[in-house]
Amino acid sequence: MEINYRKQLYLAGLIFTLHNVEEFIGFMHFNLAAFSFCSVLNRKGMLFAIVAITLIAWSIIIWGHYKKTDSLKRNLITTFSLIFLVNAFFPHIIMSIILGMYFPALITSITLYLPYS
Repeated sequence: MEINYRKQLYLAGLIFTLHNVEEFIGFMHFNLAAFSFCSVLNRKGMLFAIVAITLIAWSIIIWGHYKKTDSLKRNLITTFSLIFLVNAFFPHIIMSIILGMYFPALITSITLYLPYS
């Protein structure tokens, strides 16, 4: 079976975007001040960071889409998969276990990131 690397790039972008939407919504309702590692962050800062990283990822996806070589697309997909796998566990799954409660973007980490990776 032949893998369509362009479709996989866009699928990775969609998964990343859905994860970031859940992360943003989750952090809007999450008490950041209760955790010293998050105390310097605020909701506007989180929104800016999430939007910026999403736009950067989509820029890379679109750039990769127009490249002729499949090896570059395959490497980008592999990179996204590795990022998804690492990001699913840290911070989302690990922090949920440590806190004993929902940590923003846990649902998409389990249902989208892990299966895609």
